[in-house]
Amino acid sequence: MASSATRARMFLTKFQLKMPEKWKGGRLERIARYFQNIANDYKAAVLEMAEDMKASPRKSAFYLAVLGTGALLAKTNPSEVSFRATVTENAQDLMMLGDPIRNYKSDRYVQRLQEAYLEGTLRYTNCGLFSLIWIAGFDPAVSKYEARCKQVKPRWTEFHKQVVDIGVLGRWRMIHRAMQDYDINPDEWDEEGRKRPIKASVEQ
Repeated sequence: MASSATRARMFLTKFQLKMPEKWKGGRLERIARYFQNIANDYKAAVLEMAEDMKASPRKSAFYLAVLGTGALLAKTNPSEVSFRATVTENAQDLMMLGDPIRNYKSDRYVQRLQEAYLEGTLRYTNCGLFSLIWIAGFDPAVSKYEARCKQVKPRWTEFHKQVVDIGVLGRWRMIHRAMQDYDINPDEWDEEGRKRPIKASVEQ
């Protein structure tokens, strides 16, 4: 007994496009048949894929899981706009805190991003399933020798040192981790749980 894919191919081969007599042999008929052939090829491919899935369900489930995961990652891949909005929101949150309770690590991380943005060295790279934020050595507009010469540019083996954030599944991971305890100053209390005195910002 022929499979459903074979039966579909036989049906599609016999199927003929019906067109008015005045259109036959002309340009419109050729265009219509071209798109009809494309549609028939897609239909046959889908039916063949269905047959393969029935023959090996485990393998098909694995492929579907991989495709589904890839589609989810691509759809939720954060943009450069979302990163800059996140940095701005976190900077505002830190500004609302006083020095005694502000986490200096969170503050230092956000300040580094803001400085790189102002200097024009903050870069965004869309990798399809995820995105990278990294800091370049120079602004693209800079015409210094170090910025143009390939021999003195950082190697790809050292590129990971320039990465300051990774965006995946709709979230920027490193800035999220840096801001987890942004309102807790680890130096506010000593080892015995006593509050340390606040240092004056200006010496008398």
